[in-house]
Amino acid sequence: MTTSKTFRDRDWQNVLYINANPLTAEDNFRNFYYPVFERTKIYRRVAGYFSSSVFNYLCEGLGELIENDGVMYLITSSEISSRDAEAIEKGEQSKEELMMKPWNELIHEAEGDIELKSNFEALAWLFANGRLEIKIGFNVRDGKRLTNKESKFHEKIAIYEDYNGERLLVLGSPNESLSGYIHNREIVAVQEGWRPNNIIDECMEEFDDLWGNTDPNSDVMDAPDVLKQQLAEFIPEDPNYRFKRGKIVRHKHEIKEEPKEESTRELRGYQQIAIDSWADAGFKGILNMATGTGKTFTALNAIKQKCSLEDGVLLIVVPQSEIAKQWKNDCFSVFGKSTQILMCSGFNPSWKKEIENKLYESAVEFKVIIAINNTFARDYFFDFISPYLKASMTF
Repeated sequence: MTTSKTFRDRDWQNVLYINANPLTAEDNFRNFYYPVFERTKIYRRVAGYFSSSVFNYLCEGLGELIENDGVMYLITSSEISSRDAEAIEKGEQSKEELMMKPWNELIHEAEGDIELKSNFEALAWLFANGRLEIKIGFNVRDGKRLTNKESKFHEKIAIYEDYNGERLLVLGSPNESLSGYIHNREIVAVQEGWRPNNIIDECMEEFDDLWGNTDPNSDVMDAPDVLKQQLAEFIPEDPNYRFKRGKIVRHKHEIKEEPKEESTRELRGYQQIAIDSWADAGFKGILNMATGTGKTFTALNAIKQKCSLEDGVLLIVVPQSEIAKQWKNDCFSVFGKSTQILMCSGFNPSWKKEIENKLYESAVEFKVIIAINNTFARDYFFDFISPYLKASMTF
């Protein structure tokens, strides 16, 4: 089914602001992105970073694209370290293995996380039905791939085309990710292709050069076959499955709540007894308490009472993302709104960068790491965080 709506039948704003305010995000989705997708036949996107979590927020817009028999062409990047570059040079690692590294981490986590799995179901459905093509790009110099430290593949272009061949260009800094659309502070410019003095033709030429891998300063490759094979395992078994057209932006996991002030809630008698028993047992044990009796609140107060919080890291491991969010809110409640909390999971794909920037350099002495079990269980988790941990820090 195609749409009769075109880009010319609506006046589009010239600038979009993203300022970490959920109300601004809702306005952007309702008044721009969803109406754009409703009229789009082809969506061409270059993004330095892509995360499947974006499907939680663009599902309604992409649903409109699919209803229009539309297709999405995505070029994104893959991190390359000096060690990766050396391994490829020596033949110890293939380019395909390099491209699969970030995807392998996310796919592993998706196997144990309901929300992340649903995102991969959508991604797999798009692949299987020919509605999404992905290529992965690297910067090159003198025929050699550059590491992320040397140069990042960081370009951002979004070109929407309707059934009349009219185009809209969105040019700015956001990636194709949750943070890019919702949580960061960003600004993007919007240009209409039928207006004078636009640069859409130049951006189309840039996209075509990248997609065709004819740009001498980049190497853009098809997504590895192994990725397509792994995604095929996520294709929904229900033959009637349709790409879900979700609710408008305000998903419970999307809005950033203001950190709560330190709680004035008092411990109940049985909770204090549990804390004392845990301390008497050498600070080891299991809180065997019924549902609704405040296990999280008791555990955090046990840490607050019995452990030094002046200079250390509290590591909390939870089975899935929804529980992680509950612990995060309770940490703000018990320890105060200034508590620095780092979330490590597939829903926060930038957690490694946050650890680099915050865990090591931050002036805030007490910090909390909340990790999803699938992330925590991977060898790379402790390999990555160990250099940033001081011997005096307490877990």
